[in-house]
Formats: sequence, C-alpha cells, structure tokens
Amino acid sequence: MADVDAFGLRLGSKVSKAASLAARRMGATMREIVEATGDTGTKYNIFRQLEAWGHSVRREGGRIFLKPKDAVSTKDDADDPEESPSEPTVPEVEQWTPSLERRLQRALRDSLGKLEPGLVAIDGGREDGFRDITAKDQAGNTVIIELKAGKAGKDAVAQLLCYMGEVKAAQNPSGLRGILVADDFQANAVAIASVIPDIALKRYPSDVRNSVAANPPISNAANSY
Repeated sequence: MADVDAFGLRLGSKVSKAASLAARRMGATMREIVEATGDTGTKYNIFRQLEAWGHSVRREGGRIFLKPKDAVSTKDDADDPEESPSEPTVPEVEQWTPSLERRLQRALRDSLGKLEPGLVAIDGGREDGFRDITAKDQAGNTVIIELKAGKAGKDAVAQLLCYMGEVKAAQNPSGLRGILVADDFQANAVAIASVIPDIALKRYPSDVRNSVAANPPISNAANSY
C-alpha cells in the first residue's frame, strides 16, 4: 500500500496537497489550493469526500479548515481488513508552495531596497512560519510582506492581514505594516487596501521579474491524484 497522509490520501498527490494546505492553522482558500496544486478541478469535491470519511471540515470567511479524525483507513484498507494502515502523517506544506512564488521570493529578498528604500529582511533569510518575508523599514516598523504570483485579490489581502494580526498578538511591535506584492491586483483588493492605511499594494520590481523569467525551473512530471 502506498504511503498515505493523515487523511488517507496518497502522499504527493494533488488532493493530499490540497488537504494539507487546509489543515494549516490558518486554513486555505480555494485560490491558494489551486495555485499550489495547479489544478482547478480539485475544488470542493475532495473536502466533501473527506467529510464523508469522518474528517472535520469547516468553511469560514472564504477559507477551508480541515482536521483529521483520530484514525485513518483508506479505501485499500477497507478492502483488506487484515491490513492495518501505516501511521498517518500530514506532510510539510512548505514543499508545495508554488515554485514560481518561491523563486520570486528568493529574487525579491535580494532586491528589497527596490521594493521600498531602506527595507531590510529580519527573518534570517527564510520564511517565518507561513509569512513570506518579515522585514523592517527605515522608520523601524515591522513589515510583513506577502507575495503572490499573478493577480492578487481580496483573499490575498485577508491573508496578509491575518499574518499581521498574528505578529501583533505575539510580539506587539511598536509599528506594524504590511505589503502585498503581486503582478497586478483585482479591484476588490485595491478597494480594501484603500481603507486600511497600514497595508500597501506593490508590483514586483522589473529586475525581480526579469531575473525569475531568465532562470526557469527544471520541470517535473505533474503529480496525479
């Protein structure tokens, strides 16, 4: 029997990736799931199936929150009651972050001053939890930077605000700002940002985009369900 995750889904499959994203404390939006899996067909079908299998699925504020039940049995196990399932695990979500966003993050870290003069990363050169980049500006404010490949919408703004709220609750810095970086922004994202003074929407500096475009990743075979 192939290795399975905490939900009885084959490790490395698109549905396993979708489930693992939703199993994060912050949950996941369908946009995030589609970006991570590269497949618009995932949608809500897998979560209906997981509910039928006894897992907990909660939908709130456009996000999906998933919790595994205590014991997992897969379809293969049901066919063979003599075989007990392997110890279920939820794979690390980090490895499924879309490769384009990962490359954009690496390139932007080398050019934070072009995004905003005086901006310096303070996260040791790596993601802090699920936050893409944590930095400080010239005034000493903590700046949470969220990156999106393509056109960002209101879900991306909500995600940035969620991260900012977590930092405020845990650290309560004297100053806190957020920057959402994307190729472009949907009208609803612009509307929300216009009434929240502590967040800014910025496009990728041209040299960051050019650097990523000039160094495409080695493609791998797509994961199947």
